Amino acid sequence: MYTCSFCGSTLKPAFKFFYCDFCQMKLDADSVSEKGRRICFETDPVVTLDMARELTTPELMTKSTFELLVMLQLIRKETRDQFDMLRVANKAARLNGCFLEQSIETGNQYEFWKRKTFVVESLVHRRIGFIPEKITNSFLREIKNKMIFSNEKTMVIKKRQVS
Repeated sequence: MYTCSFCGSTLKPAFKFFYCDFCQMKLDADSVSEKGRRICFETDPVVTLDMARELTTPELMTKSTFELLVMLQLIRKETRDQFDMLRVANKAARLNGCFLEQSIETGNQYEFWKRKTFVVESLVHRRIGFIPEKITNSFLREIKNKMIFSNEKTMVIKKRQVS
């Protein structure tokens, strides 16, 4: 039995899509579930710093909120590391002019990662209404556990039968 992944109602099949009477909307195959299950989210996504570097803002917009939070943790660490390197590079350039080019390149890298931080923070803000101040492993683990619980919870209404 196909059900709506938003409300759990039984769906009416239509040409190339399904229709949910309760939600009053057409659903494509990605929004259809079975037996009242919710759409499951990946609880162990593969997120790397290289991925964060390469993805454009429109591509980042397609990632789950959990993936964005994991990515934001990685990006913030890289931004801090780049800032530390920039301080060293600027000091070296002040002491010896031959380090000026390296200082400029390090500044460009820092700016890139800071802007990437702004992008991912903005996407998270749009999704959950705030920007987490600190993203720790325990924070991510807690969210993951809640996701696992939510993925297992079905949308079934048990009505009492009148005899």
